[in-house]
Amino acid sequence: MARSCAQAEAFVASSRRTATAPALRIGWIVAALALLLGTTAGATRAQAAYPCSASTSGLILRSAGGMCASSLVPGQELDLTYRLTNVSIVDDPSGPFDGTLVAAVVDTGTTLITTLAQQGPDPGEVEFPGVLTFVPVCPIGSTGGSLAPGDPCDPLNDQCGSRQCGCVTSPVGVGCHRTADPNKVEVAMIANISFAPGQQRTLAKIRVKVTGSVPPPAACGLFYSRFDDGDFLTTADALCETQVSSGAQASADLSAPECQNDADCGDPQCNACVDVGINNHCEPRAANTACGADAAPGDCLLPGCAIDTDNVGVCQQNQNNAPQDTPCAPDDNVCTDDVCDANGVCQHIGLGGLPCDDLLFCTGTPSGDVCVAGNCEGPPIDCSDTIACTADTCSEDLKQCLHTPSDAACNDAIACTIDTCDVGQGCVSTPDDTRCDDGDPCTIDTCDATLGCVHEPDASCQCEDVCRRGPGYWATHSGTEKKNSIDVGALAIAQGGPLQVCGQVITSTSNALGSLSSDLEALCVKGEGERQRQLYRQLVTAALNCAISGCDCSKIIAGFDECNALCAGMNDGQVPHTVGIGRCMAALNCFNDGGRMIYGSCALGTCEGDKHTAAPDEIVCNPDDEEDQCGPGRKCEPFNHCDLPQTSAGSPNACNAARQNTCTIDSCD
Repeated sequence: MARSCAQAEAFVASSRRTATAPALRIGWIVAALALLLGTTAGATRAQAAYPCSASTSGLILRSAGGMCASSLVPGQELDLTYRLTNVSIVDDPSGPFDGTLVAAVVDTGTTLITTLAQQGPDPGEVEFPGVLTFVPVCPIGSTGGSLAPGDPCDPLNDQCGSRQCGCVTSPVGVGCHRTADPNKVEVAMIANISFAPGQQRTLAKIRVKVTGSVPPPAACGLFYSRFDDGDFLTTADALCETQVSSGAQASADLSAPECQNDADCGDPQCNACVDVGINNHCEPRAANTACGADAAPGDCLLPGCAIDTDNVGVCQQNQNNAPQDTPCAPDDNVCTDDVCDANGVCQHIGLGGLPCDDLLFCTGTPSGDVCVAGNCEGPPIDCSDTIACTADTCSEDLKQCLHTPSDAACNDAIACTIDTCDVGQGCVSTPDDTRCDDGDPCTIDTCDATLGCVHEPDASCQCEDVCRRGPGYWATHSGTEKKNSIDVGALAIAQGGPLQVCGQVITSTSNALGSLSSDLEALCVKGEGERQRQLYRQLVTAALNCAISGCDCSKIIAGFDECNALCAGMNDGQVPHTVGIGRCMAALNCFNDGGRMIYGSCALGTCEGDKHTAAPDEIVCNPDDEEDQCGPGRKCEPFNHCDLPQTSAGSPNACNAARQNTCTIDSCD
């Protein structure tokens, strides 16, 4: 790394700019503009406003320690001076004042945080706390205090009279303070600090003392001091339409003693501080120098100094060989002689023919063990048991035979049983009824350990007869338009109503046309492309079928309550119109057509004498094709259909009127 001369200054500039501002122009543009515009520019400054860019340049000066040849020494005091230059400008390439320097201010309450010592010049570098220590002093120009200007002082005591203890020098309204971090100093603005266009000002000078060493391997004890603030200086000029702000940063390099004694260089067994008083620096001791205590006695290797890639000595195991024939760590084998060889390797020389005990549980009796080529050997123990589904092994750690059960070895070919291996009983098959759910709410689903799944009819679902009529039937049989016609819809509502469907209460038929209480306003709608209306129509149809049959739809139609709630949720906007409608329509269509949803398919009947065991295709049949599905001699028994009154259609005209009016699901506007 190139080093600066004794008076060199490290400089970092930063700016906060408007979103579209171009790059900062330098000072000669200002001079050229002044020559071209003359006094006219001054007149225009008071009349117009322009976009501005705020910018600063920071500077850190140090009174000593700037070069390797003049490195700082322990106990030495020096001053660090923090300066700031206002280089904010008008940033308007199309205007007459583009590049003109403008005034700025550092507001009261703003702080500049300085880092005394860190590894590199950039923000976020590793810090070196303790290399420099802040020394508060009475400021130059202070009067009336118990201490003279420049004397070290205690910030908690009033010792400096007219000025506050802290900075060596600073403008009025700037104070220097310790922080909770000993490697930081706060420069606080307790009054506004104004900057003329292009003006450089010293914000503060502080005193520090060398109290520590820079960690190796920094050449000549190189380190850096830095200050940072993210939002520090703000423009304050009438030329600026909007006042913008800028951060402030700067860094400077210094040299401090790399070490004061051997301990500063790392492990003193393998490192030394040399050239003390001339050019204090660390050097590693000779490689393989003996050091430390042997952390692994018996491995034929001893610790010694090694030199790492940073030229630092470290004490490491296994650097030196132990003398030949030194006893080394035994291998727990009574059949070997354990000594170090000339290369630092522990050799285990095998012995043979001697009686021994291999101390192993899984190898027979000790009296039968002998040394064979350096190994003590004996017959193995047999751990086999009579349980076929266990894996039988001998555990040396637990000193016992282990019998590990394997469920995978047990499979009774019955899909609904849970097959496990018991170390005492062998394979055990436990029926699990939950594996037999066929999706039909009107069957009791159980698992038989021999037959598999059995599906018995649920008595609570049984009605004497279950009516299965489609929407078209109920739409034309809910009134008495024709002579001798019967209002079958009214009979159903009277027997099982009122009907609670899709958030509506249905209590009447054609006599309530134009009201959402009429079943015709649900059955007779224009449903093309309107999925919710189709769902509502099928729900009302199913409810009429259940009501006329004296049945509970919730028990005989899988998912009826959920589909009803889904329709109501879509009605009030709580549920999207695309969620679950397809599943509901399939179940309701199946029921209204005379079937049940079983194992996800619509069954129109069951094969004669079938108790619904095994696979779904054995319980789904169609009375129109019974022989192919149930086999020779077996009939497909359809689900019951009730006998409704024989009557002519009594509401075709009312249905047509309902289809043409404005009633939908939740309104009759």
